[in-house]
Amino acid sequence: LAGYSTLVMVAVLDRQTGAILAAASSPSAGAQSFVTTGRYPPGSTMKVATSLALLRRGYTPDSMVDCTPTAEVNGRVFTNYPGYPDAFTGWIPLRTALQQSCNTAFMNAAAGLGKTELHDAAASLGIGVDFETGFDAFYGSVEPSDDPVVRAAAVIGQGNVLMSPMALAAEAASAGSGHTVVPYLLAGQAPTPTAAPLTESEAADLRDMMGAVVAGGTLTGLQGVLEGGKSGTARKQVGKNYASGKYRAWFTGMAPIDKPRIIVAVMIDEPSNGVFYGGAVAAPVFSEVVQQ
Repeated sequence: LAGYSTLVMVAVLDRQTGAILAAASSPSAGAQSFVTTGRYPPGSTMKVATSLALLRRGYTPDSMVDCTPTAEVNGRVFTNYPGYPDAFTGWIPLRTALQQSCNTAFMNAAAGLGKTELHDAAASLGIGVDFETGFDAFYGSVEPSDDPVVRAAAVIGQGNVLMSPMALAAEAASAGSGHTVVPYLLAGQAPTPTAAPLTESEAADLRDMMGAVVAGGTLTGLQGVLEGGKSGTARKQVGKNYASGKYRAWFTGMAPIDKPRIIVAVMIDEPSNGVFYGGAVAAPVFSEVVQQ
């Protein structure tokens, strides 16, 4: 990461155990370990956890959800990202909603979730629960809220949802391994998950949908390099558009079968090349890491 002028962070996990194989930042981080301690909205990468919450409500990857042009919650209007393809609006399978990253489909489907269901699903993916593991670490925060606007924003990784890159890597590691994975650094201090266990059936559905993101969605550029994943973009300033440059690009995913241990999460703060989608900005860093 030495060649990056902006803040870029990468966390690499063993998908089965959660052992941190690497945690690195570009030079602009200085001496700070933001990769393990940073607190940032993860954008659409959170939709994997939201998908799990919906699966637990009886949805399947083939269940139809409504990708509307906008979604209004308590007077606040949410939209899809600029340039969202018209071909994938209307009623689409949940798999396609994740593949194309439709904000409104997830908000519409998740409107009936209970106050703690997103938090509980995230916890089953190793995120949003505090653990004492002997090193400076932030495992994410997915706090329940009574505010319907905050809850709607949370399902797409904004609102009161915060992650470190290390924490986000656990989301893909859990889906990839078939059980709840929590990152750890020190031998003998691996944490014991306290959430409802992630089942292999749930994980298989998540892998199905994350694989579709690579097969025909926002990560098609990583076919052959990536087994499954999710990208995301989070605005840093409420009310500002993406063109302002005030955003963070995210990516999390599973390396291909020839490197079965590897789970990678990437976050880029204010990308400087004018391209803001996580799939276009953060995902290529994954490709560089996997090729090492």
